[in-house]
Amino acid sequence: MDRLKETENWLFKRTWWGLLSLVLILTLSFQALFFFLQYRDNTHQLESFQNDLFHKEFSALQSHLERELNLIKQSLNNNSFDAQEVIDRLRSQRFGLEDRGYFFVLKLHDIEGGPGFAEHLLLPIDPSQEGVLIDSGLLDEKGFAYREQYLSQLRESGQSQVSYWYTKPGTDFSSEKTSYIHLIPELNWVLGAGLYLDDFDALVSQYHASQQSRLITSAIWSLGASFVLVFLALLVMHHYNQRSMRRLRKLHQQVSDFQSQMVSYSHRLQVDVERKARQLEKMYQVDTLTQALNRRKLKQDLVSLRKNEAVIMVNIDGFKEINEVFGNEIGDVILCELAYKLKQRFVEDRVYRLNADVFVLIFTPDLNEDVHALLNELHHHLVQDRLPQFNDHDVEFNVTIVGTQEHENTLGRLEMTMLHAKFKRLNTLCYSPDLDYSAQYRSNLSISHEIRTAIEQDRVTPVFQAIRDLQTNRITHYECLMRIEDDSGHINPASFLHVAQRSKLYPQLVRIMLQKSFAAFEDSELNFSINLSYEDIISDDIRKTIFGLLNDKNAGRVIFEILESEGIENYPEVSHFISEVKSRGCKIAIDDFGTGYSNFEHLLKLNVDYIKLDGTLVEGLLENKEAQYVVESVVYFAKHVGIKVIAEFVSQPALIEMVRKLGIDYAQGYAIGYPSVDLVSDESNA
Repeated sequence: MDRLKETENWLFKRTWWGLLSLVLILTLSFQALFFFLQYRDNTHQLESFQNDLFHKEFSALQSHLERELNLIKQSLNNNSFDAQEVIDRLRSQRFGLEDRGYFFVLKLHDIEGGPGFAEHLLLPIDPSQEGVLIDSGLLDEKGFAYREQYLSQLRESGQSQVSYWYTKPGTDFSSEKTSYIHLIPELNWVLGAGLYLDDFDALVSQYHASQQSRLITSAIWSLGASFVLVFLALLVMHHYNQRSMRRLRKLHQQVSDFQSQMVSYSHRLQVDVERKARQLEKMYQVDTLTQALNRRKLKQDLVSLRKNEAVIMVNIDGFKEINEVFGNEIGDVILCELAYKLKQRFVEDRVYRLNADVFVLIFTPDLNEDVHALLNELHHHLVQDRLPQFNDHDVEFNVTIVGTQEHENTLGRLEMTMLHAKFKRLNTLCYSPDLDYSAQYRSNLSISHEIRTAIEQDRVTPVFQAIRDLQTNRITHYECLMRIEDDSGHINPASFLHVAQRSKLYPQLVRIMLQKSFAAFEDSELNFSINLSYEDIISDDIRKTIFGLLNDKNAGRVIFEILESEGIENYPEVSHFISEVKSRGCKIAIDDFGTGYSNFEHLLKLNVDYIKLDGTLVEGLLENKEAQYVVESVVYFAKHVGIKVIAEFVSQPALIEMVRKLGIDYAQGYAIGYPSVDLVSDESNA
């Protein structure tokens, strides 16, 4: 008993000094943390103050500059521009801290730079420099040719932001300055304004001093409060330490009793955790719709591919259109059916859903198995059976399948191969080094060179494909199609237009096409149509060319074909253009209707005159009932709202009779006439 009491006294003393040490350590730690947090907050506040000050002053500078630019542009548009009045107004304006900011104006002689590239029209801090030619190669005191930099930016975008060292107003020394500069091409003026960065230092220093004062005051109060709290804590500790010792023996028995319960609880918890972990792992790695493995799991497994494993990618063709025509419900059915068939064919391998309509399969081919033959067999397996009828329609789908046994950048190689397969309309394709993007890049460079050469040598020319009125059986107008001439004849735009559209050559091609097409029909009474993309419509240069070519003689014969899948949902831009050309007498056709949004509401809003059915719909009319249903719906709608329908890709006589039977107004295609440089007059078809 005495031994137990002695042990308790020893434990009491150790506990007391231990708690005292702990309180002191915690107090000092919290105090140090408090000082650190205060210092960090003050640092952040100083940075925020400095950033806000910079943002405020430079935002105000940009507002001043934009206001003056708008005033100049308004006076130019109103033919009320007075250069001297603008210079006088800008000369008197000051802004920024201590009103050191000012406007300067250069008269630009050569935007490429060099000696005498410009002269000052306005330099308020040194009027003696006004009218003096300046050299773009001159350096500031840090050796920086800042004029060369802002000239380079002006050539690219018409505006610039540049920092340099420049003489500060009211002083005889240079300071760092940041200026915003804009080019006014109508005047060959360069208008700029800037702020000296050291003007901000005094305000920032003053704010920093006030922060330090508050930090010291806060530290003093915090130390005093900490000592008081430590004293109170010691009193409370002494009281509770006495009570704790009395409860210690009681708790020891309770701990012993609970120990056996905890062993039981631990076992049950372990079982529950393992079960939940398996459930979470499945949720984390499995696609909820198709029950295939998901993209996250695929990325993990691709890292550990074995040498003999191959990877296949499966993509549903036209899945977006299936969703739009039949709805998301049947789209989900197709996805689940495809996943089921993949698992059925490759029972022991891994099937993944990469994204909406793309599946990936990792498998181990047999030693002598031909991967290309396997892809063809898999394609047959996936598309051989139709889905059950949905809304009285048989739903069929096709897939494109590509494969590779390369383990470096596997997904990238598969996606590249998929693009080639789609472009070439192949059901299956295996990756090979010939499909590498570098080869395509070299090809694109070669095509760009050929386009540029064709423009320089005037080898860009339109050809014309006849469009027949199915009621009168007469050719009433032509579609103008772009070609490039070479020694072998005409190059189809499919081989070069995709490259041109990604380069700066495309606007030149469109302008040439417009000018030559209008010239070809200048002395003709035939109607003619010209294709325009959404990018063409919003291009100021191309629109200017169009309205420059339209006149009272030709406007009533011009039809502009707008591609239905390219930006037609951007009503404000497209609708404004349509209103402008229709006010001149032109007509509007929606091209490739059925490939994009296929929204009848678009046609009503845009007030179109013609619908050109997509060629894939027309080509499928003889064998595909669904295509006939779609075309019948379009024709029914068009006749009730006064829109004419044109069928493209009419390639055989049987299609002529089919589209005439469906009530389509016009036909175009090889069965009517091939694209040619010659025009056939309407009288010759009577």
